[in-house]
Amino acid sequence: MTAVVISGLIVGLLYAIAGLGFVVIYRTSKVLNFAMGGLGAVVAYVASDLIDLGLPYPVVVLLGLLVGGLLGALLELAIARPLRDRPHLTVALATLGALLILEGLVGLRYGFAPQSLAPAFDRGVGLDVGPISISTNQLFVAGMGLVATVVLFAIVMRTRLGLGMRAVSSGPLTAQLLGVDVGRVRMSAWILGGVYGGLAALLVTPLTYLSPGSFTIFLLTAFAAVVLGGFTSVIGVVIGALVFGVATNLLLTYLDSSLISTYTFLGVALVLVLRPHGIFGRIERQVPEPSIPSRRRAPARRGARASVGRPGSTDGAAPAGPVAVPARLRLAGWAVLLVVLLVMPFVTDDRRLFLLATAFAMFVGVLGLNVLAGFSGQVSLGQSAFLAIGAYTAAVAVDRGLPPLVGVALALVVGGGAGLLLGLPATRLSGIYLTLLTLIFAFALPELIVYLKDVTNGASGLPLTPPEFLFVPANMYWFMLAAACAVGAGVMVLAGTRTGRAWRAVRDSEDGARSLGLKPAGVKLGAFTLGSALAALGGALGGLLVGFVGPDSYGVFVSIYALLAVVLGGSGSVFGSLLGALFITVVPDVTGGSGIPQNLLFGIALLLVLFLAPRGLAGLLERATLAALGFRERRAARAHGLEIGPERETVADPVLETPSSSDRQGSEALLRLVGVSAGYGVEPVLRELDLTVGKGEIVALLGANGAGKSTVLRTISGVIPADSGDLSWEGEPLSGWPRHQAAASARRGIGHIPEGRGIFPDLTVKENLDLGSFAAPSRSVSPEDLERVLGYFPILGDRLGQLAGTLSGGEQQMLAIARALLSRPRLLMLDEPSLGLAPLISQQVFNMMRTIADSGVSILLVEQNARASLALADRAYVLSRGRVVLSGPADEVAANPSLTGSYLEVG
Repeated sequence: MTAVVISGLIVGLLYAIAGLGFVVIYRTSKVLNFAMGGLGAVVAYVASDLIDLGLPYPVVVLLGLLVGGLLGALLELAIARPLRDRPHLTVALATLGALLILEGLVGLRYGFAPQSLAPAFDRGVGLDVGPISISTNQLFVAGMGLVATVVLFAIVMRTRLGLGMRAVSSGPLTAQLLGVDVGRVRMSAWILGGVYGGLAALLVTPLTYLSPGSFTIFLLTAFAAVVLGGFTSVIGVVIGALVFGVATNLLLTYLDSSLISTYTFLGVALVLVLRPHGIFGRIERQVPEPSIPSRRRAPARRGARASVGRPGSTDGAAPAGPVAVPARLRLAGWAVLLVVLLVMPFVTDDRRLFLLATAFAMFVGVLGLNVLAGFSGQVSLGQSAFLAIGAYTAAVAVDRGLPPLVGVALALVVGGGAGLLLGLPATRLSGIYLTLLTLIFAFALPELIVYLKDVTNGASGLPLTPPEFLFVPANMYWFMLAAACAVGAGVMVLAGTRTGRAWRAVRDSEDGARSLGLKPAGVKLGAFTLGSALAALGGALGGLLVGFVGPDSYGVFVSIYALLAVVLGGSGSVFGSLLGALFITVVPDVTGGSGIPQNLLFGIALLLVLFLAPRGLAGLLERATLAALGFRERRAARAHGLEIGPERETVADPVLETPSSSDRQGSEALLRLVGVSAGYGVEPVLRELDLTVGKGEIVALLGANGAGKSTVLRTISGVIPADSGDLSWEGEPLSGWPRHQAAASARRGIGHIPEGRGIFPDLTVKENLDLGSFAAPSRSVSPEDLERVLGYFPILGDRLGQLAGTLSGGEQQMLAIARALLSRPRLLMLDEPSLGLAPLISQQVFNMMRTIADSGVSILLVEQNARASLALADRAYVLSRGRVVLSGPADEVAANPSLTGSYLEVG
């Protein structure tokens, strides 16, 4: 028993090291790095070559870790960084493409036959503990695992880099406003992830075998350990991995070892039902942040000043939006396609007809996954399991004497029932946890098929003989085409109904769907059930086509290729599902004799589509067709908005006087904006705006909701680029995009406290304050600085060890100001600092701003409480529709008769 536990702990440490490589990347980028498997394969083969050259093992390990880190950096540069503005799932799919490419390149170089890799030490006894003997290699693995865990924990929890990682995990935009170089932090995380992935490969491969895909298989199993612990906890991942390693060893020793994947699935499912984020994981509380669209320049206005927008922009044309394909053109396209498919039996041979029939069967299964991922937003890697359920249902039915077509119909029903059962726990999950649960299910089902040999004939498989009339290749083609047409038409009709609209509403926003009276869990469960039923039907059709079903035909990579088909063809598109099915069926057949590995081709195709045609081959073909027919694409008619919506007028503006001179008499300008236009899309929010902040003064920025006040602050701090105009800081031009970004601005002395305060809830008060050091000239918080700032807000000194998310609203606002002051800003910009505060607390905050200004810090204040802000400020600007309509000394603005009784509530 003890020996079994010790061996399980060793295996668990291997899972932990691999899991830590995933976690460090996931924490900063919210991306599950599938490419870790290919990275580990490269490291292991490089290590094998270095060992063959006679290098000492310690040197080989160090060089292997270096290779892993370099590959991690390359993945961040080539994939994560270019796709940083795309959804996290898109980046994860891109790493899946990178995995296939790396495995294909390794196979091209070394072949696919399994090899061995020498361990660090021989298998001799290293330590005797009573009757238990522990090998030297086991001790080495244990030591490396413990060191790796301690080192990563120390980096994440005790270093400046780790603090930046945790801040970026909760709020990347807010972290930038504090001077954190988010790009550098993420690069460091990918390098660390590569190092840990390389270390895991170096330790695991000698215990298993070496092939291009062997480490990926290990990682797919390690996912279960990571899920049990929880992706948000370093220690949790390690404990979960150790528990998983010991549990699997005990099961292998004392129970039926052939069901290890099934036990794993049941255990993980139970944990996730009770603890959807793992035993030690928790929901990461995010800093509320606006979703800033991709930074594209708007068209320059005639006569505008020199642009400070993104270098390299040319005409600044807005991106073309999705094309609204006329319904008659879409119907014509389907008609042409149907005619082509109807003609095929008369113009091609039997082999190609069989290939097309295979693609039609695959189309049904791929469309089922598209219902899940494309229409309802649930990414499943369990499609291979449902294909197997359908195929075996039909085969068992035929084996029991039922007609084959009845067996196919039963497959649809059984697949839907199985989807309903799995969907009950699965649809409670979201994101990565749903994906990993279905992945583990895909591992478990082939194992169950083999175990239930009295029903399934075990590893030998079952025949699935089609009806006699389908023995003719042309008849089989017609049958598969009819099935594909029926399923495709049914999904198209369903997508246009209330059900389809509910799918898309839940996919786009669960909160928005709830506001419409929908129940997201029920909608997702219905889509999961239908997608599973279609997958099972596709499996039955495929088995009928081949005439045989076996467990080896439904490995987990079938699920991966089905997901590739959805993305390649076009997510949320029936036609895209057909194109994707044709691609993964026909391309391997066409290139079979070329010597190019299939996974290499698929990986390259996936990356090309993700980078060049985000809407997949279907979207690319639609655009090409419209262009060929002379249609012009519509440009976006409105700006790409924030989640909170681009700032727009929501109330009528009073008629205001012509703006007066905005320069403060006798004060040297610290910040000056001249003719600045900026926004989030085609139409600018700010229009030729002039604004000046003098040294040591308080300037109030007033206006109705949506007048452009927050956009002014975002433009100054570099969150969005100016489309035209001049920005100067202490008389020197602020650098153009991309150098003028939030982190760089913070380090130049521009502090920006956004609306909502930007407090990191899962960091302590002290850790939040320490983040102020990222923009400080000394890059550290001295005890003197901390004492000075806490002198402004004594209550924070008593709460340094308390989680910031547990503070009251007023205390959080104090913390936000204190944190900003620790960076020693020259200009402090505050966006609605009194929002949500009690009047007494709000007055305390305003009083503190005067004290701060008297210390020499300039303040630019956006505030709806106009009375209080004008009483505090030296000067004021009033904005309307992105323009300054009134400016001058604060008392004069307050006394302006056109403001009395207006939305400013100045009486």
